[in-house]
Amino acid sequence: ACAEYEAALDRLPRWNTEGRAEVLVWLALAHHQAGEPEEVSRRAEEAVALKPGTELLMTAHSVAGIGYSTRGRLDEAEAHRQTAFDLAIASGN
Repeated sequence: ACAEYEAALDRLPRWNTEGRAEVLVWLALAHHQAGEPEEVSRRAEEAVALKPGTELLMTAHSVAGIGYSTRGRLDEAEAHRQTAFDLAIASGN
């Protein structure tokens, strides 16, 4: 699955930041399923950096938290999970 998401990312134009962020989140989740927590964090952080819409940004922060938690980097995990929670509260979710 990771290779398919990488290929999809390569096909998306750079200006399509929302689409790229979504593919990056799916790619991060595929890396989680593959047992590659470093890639989970890296790809989720890339999605966060694109500053997508609130729902996708919330998901990207949650996924980054999963990656960091799996790696034992609990401070970073907590920060991302808290940001996701704050976004959820602010959006009424």
